[in-house]
Amino acid sequence: MINVNSIRPVGGTSLRALCEVRPVPPVAKKVYIQVNQAVDGWESLPRTFWGIVPAAA
Repeated sequence: MINVNSIRPVGGTSLRALCEVRPVPPVAKKVYIQVNQAVDGWESLPRTFWGIVPAAA
């Protein structure tokens, strides 16, 4: 799993911005994204999402 915590600009960022700095995974590869929210010094528990990379259209 790729740890994107090292890419944490002030004020947050979009998922697209994080994904654009990573290489594109091969077709049919299962990928995981783990996110959490930080507000006023409090941090939520991480949530994990996954998906399978589709073939290019």
